[in-house]
Amino acid sequence: MNRVSRWRHALSLQRWSDREAARIKQSFLDPGRDRPVSQVPAWRSAIALILAGLVLSSALLVFLLGLWSSWMAIRALNVNPIQVTVWGALAVLCLLCSWLARPRFPVLEDQSLTPAQAPELHALISEIDGLLNAPVPQILRINGNVNAFVTREGFPPRFSLTLGLPLLFGFHPQELVNLLAHELAHEVNGDPLRGQWLTAALNVLHTVQHLLAPARLGIGSADALANGVRWVLVLPVHGLIWVLYALLGEDSQRAEYRADLMAASVSGSEAAVTGLSKLHFGDLLEFALQKQRSNPERPHAFLELRHAWDHLTPEQRERRRQQMAQQRLRLDQSHPPTVDRTEVVARHALPVALRLSPERASRIEAELTPFVTRIQTEVYDHFRDRYSDG
Repeated sequence: MNRVSRWRHALSLQRWSDREAARIKQSFLDPGRDRPVSQVPAWRSAIALILAGLVLSSALLVFLLGLWSSWMAIRALNVNPIQVTVWGALAVLCLLCSWLARPRFPVLEDQSLTPAQAPELHALISEIDGLLNAPVPQILRINGNVNAFVTREGFPPRFSLTLGLPLLFGFHPQELVNLLAHELAHEVNGDPLRGQWLTAALNVLHTVQHLLAPARLGIGSADALANGVRWVLVLPVHGLIWVLYALLGEDSQRAEYRADLMAASVSGSEAAVTGLSKLHFGDLLEFALQKQRSNPERPHAFLELRHAWDHLTPEQRERRRQQMAQQRLRLDQSHPPTVDRTEVVARHALPVALRLSPERASRIEAELTPFVTRIQTEVYDHFRDRYSDG
């Protein structure tokens, strides 16, 4: 395929993705048109589950082949040295591949918050869980990112919620309610990527992809041959990962819209819109850190970020909104563009179900203040190291 053909192919895929993204968004712009979670068409998810099962079955077969080869090598001892070598080499290869591609159960290293350390925040999360009929996080963590997410960590897997301090201090009370509700809604919004089978299969594929990725070697013929072999081996893995995400893309994007609307039903639509809009300006954290170092006016950088967000001009907001509107969506992406999400939430006038008083929000901030200095320093060092490496 020449360069022009590749460009035309990419353009046709992008147009298809744009049409699909517009169709998905339109189903949420018209209230009541989207299907309930239990009635979402499952054929794509079913195919993805079959592929995930094949991936996991293949991984298991490689492990069993390694065990069988080990047994055959042991049986050939003192009988046939050539067979011992062949079976032994196959056993080592299969068991090594199985070990490298094994399921991981990582434990996050971010600061954990116990109920004793942050009783008000834990209580607020429990109230939101009750409104959403969502499970209560078993682990609560904080870090210095302009982000929040839920995941499973450790073995046996435990439900974990991680919140960025820039958001906890930068958001106003109802925006904080919306942030928490959105992340907890991911547990009940029908997102197929939350399934353990799919997660395990994707983890195996990503591990294999990382192991087979062509290295930056020299320019000799042997290096070129090694990289060529790696490309041949890794391309099917690349393709399978893309297919899985493409199959799950529509359902995952719908699930993201549902999480937005479920969160808005708790915090109210207005807070959902303003909170999502602030995420367009996450890069202001770097400005806040620099200002706190050079000319501090507030107790710490995360409150400086809140001030910066609160004093954005209408022109700045509109200019950034237009920039974000240029984002193009691929069907293998799980999150619709933030501009589209904001438009959908704004269309639904949802009332406030849980109001966080300024006094209670202040108590939550007081609980988090002891962790600010260390995390602020870590974030500043991260930015400094990134520029020094560049």
